[in-house]
Amino acid sequence: MHGSSDEFIDANIQLALTVARKLKELKGTRSCIVFPDQPEKRRASQLFRTAIDTIEGVTVSSLDDVPTGAVNNFFKSIRNTLDFDFSDDNEGFPPKDLHYRFLSQFTPVFYIRQRDYSKTVAVAPYIVNYSGAVFRRYPGPWQVMLKQADGSYACVAESEARFTLGQAKEELLRVIGLQEEEGSSLEFLRRGYKNATWWEENVDEEKSSAWRT
Repeated sequence: MHGSSDEFIDANIQLALTVARKLKELKGTRSCIVFPDQPEKRRASQLFRTAIDTIEGVTVSSLDDVPTGAVNNFFKSIRNTLDFDFSDDNEGFPPKDLHYRFLSQFTPVFYIRQRDYSKTVAVAPYIVNYSGAVFRRYPGPWQVMLKQADGSYACVAESEARFTLGQAKEELLRVIGLQEEEGSSLEFLRRGYKNATWWEENVDEEKSSAWRT
């Protein structure tokens, strides 16, 4: 796995094409792959022309192909139906109740969250920078990936349950040899009192644990 955002986009397109092919073969369903804008649509149409032409019943489109008013009305209807209540100061980030009662019911099919970290050490170079990601491609396990010098990512840990960001960081520290002794004061000072976000730790509030699987 490489760090280029285009490669992640291309992987999603390949997955969508595979799903479209299977839907046609198994259920006879026609599919339309929708891109956010015309440039993305043109790029995909050029790169994946052969696959698109050979899969029966698949077409490509973009949100730009639909009149703006219709697009806005569609997303507003979804927001109203699901009772999305994003605050003006935190647009795009759901409130806790929405996560607990609705978003928690979805099983992630493709997920990647990249993070950059730094750790102070007692010897030169004194600051060690490292990067990694939490990655999942269904039905495979959740993985912690360490970014290599050449920009590629290597799996360093796997789990059937979703890693919290704190757990992923600990796995990265372990594999690069910078993890403190468990229970030591240095470990506590680095990790602090809390080692998980609210959506990771409040298990009892969730309607479902599907998002962790």
